[in-house]
Amino acid sequence: MNVISLLVVVRTQLRILLRQRSYWLYMALLAFLAFYIVSTASWGATWLNILVRLINNVAFVLMPLLVWLISPVFARQRRTAFDWVWTTGLDTSTVVGGHLIGLAVGCALGSITCVTLACAIMFSRGFLTSAHIFDFFKYASILIPVTCLEFGIVAALSLILRQTLVVVTVIGAVYMALVLGVLMPYASLLTPLNYTLLTLQIDPVAGLGAERAILEPLLWVYVSSAGTFVVLAILIIGLTDVRQGLRYHSKLGLGLLLVMSLSIMSWAGFAYQAAVNRAVVPPPVIEQIDS
Repeated sequence: MNVISLLVVVRTQLRILLRQRSYWLYMALLAFLAFYIVSTASWGATWLNILVRLINNVAFVLMPLLVWLISPVFARQRRTAFDWVWTTGLDTSTVVGGHLIGLAVGCALGSITCVTLACAIMFSRGFLTSAHIFDFFKYASILIPVTCLEFGIVAALSLILRQTLVVVTVIGAVYMALVLGVLMPYASLLTPLNYTLLTLQIDPVAGLGAERAILEPLLWVYVSSAGTFVVLAILIIGLTDVRQGLRYHSKLGLGLLLVMSLSIMSWAGFAYQAAVNRAVVPPPVIEQIDS
């Protein structure tokens, strides 16, 4: 895979993305979410409480927005793959990888805009002081692994299915299960609304405190899972595209990436489960009262 060629595809995808109304509407919705959460916060709330609320709400609404943004790109790519390869002379993995990186950068800009706007509004309303701005962005970085996971799930499904309606149906079913409480409160490990995030507490003195040992491996699971899903999807569609005459010259590199992602995901999964098992769970309230 030629790095320069990959960067050219990334730049082209970003240019296409910035010309789409759907992308700017995506940015506007995230900005509105940040404005709404901060504006409706009570005066007694701390910036840490508002930040946790922002993280949970962004994690909840981001996946439907990503489906709307990403799925049409790969639905079109199915029809234009031969044009890209014939015009540029690149192999298909470089073209698909460039599309993915360009979309990832665009989606990351949305999350950064959301967090930055929330920071500015909180600062203007007195919830946040200049002394805590660095801490605000440090804890807000929890959104990066969450965004990676949701992006990886949507991108992998979009690559394999390549039909916007089918992807919307699948993600919509999962989303409605979350809304109706079918997956709650015991959300699965690979769900951005994991119970660990839902009960997240950030102390102004201790920070994440004892939750750090549980949260850090969980976020590594999210990042490595996103990489695993995307690489698997590229390898799967490669089997179909090669039969249609499209070239894939990066199977070895993709295979190494897959092994690395699976290794990190396995290690992080075991570390997360071990941390959960070691966590001290308080006894039920009735037992505390009786004692």
